[in-house]
Amino acid sequence: MYKRQLLSDALGRKKVLVLAAVCFLVSAVGAALPETLAALVGFRIIGGLGIGAASMTSPLYIAEVAPARIRGRMVALNQLAIVAGMLIVYFVNYAIAHHAAGDTAAARAAVTDALQTSDAASCMPANGGVSPQAASPHAMASNDVASMGLSA
Repeated sequence: MYKRQLLSDALGRKKVLVLAAVCFLVSAVGAALPETLAALVGFRIIGGLGIGAASMTSPLYIAEVAPARIRGRMVALNQLAIVAGMLIVYFVNYAIAHHAAGDTAAARAAVTDALQTSDAASCMPANGGVSPQAASPHAMASNDVASMGLSA
């Protein structure tokens, strides 16, 4: 019988979020200093995998760890942060397109520098926020709690 298991169920929510942060770091550093176009595309794909993992796992982790009285508010703030980030990206893309409209070598170089700087800057919030956090109740229930040094 085929059993499908999500990565966050197999490894735990916290480990998947740390793995996503590592993807963000690798992507940001790699995309900031690419040697070829293929390398840039590859590092952007790694970043996309991190974004996918984080966007699927963070609401689950928040819902499992947050106290019941603020759980909905925390998940809503997570979604608001995602949408606000998308809105900022639209404005940045507009500014890049408007700046690149000159289509000179200097404009293309400025756009390239701006994109590489933004890639490098994106690793700061993603990896600066990795702190010692509790394993989610789901992870503790699915693993041997005694082996973690915790009481049930």
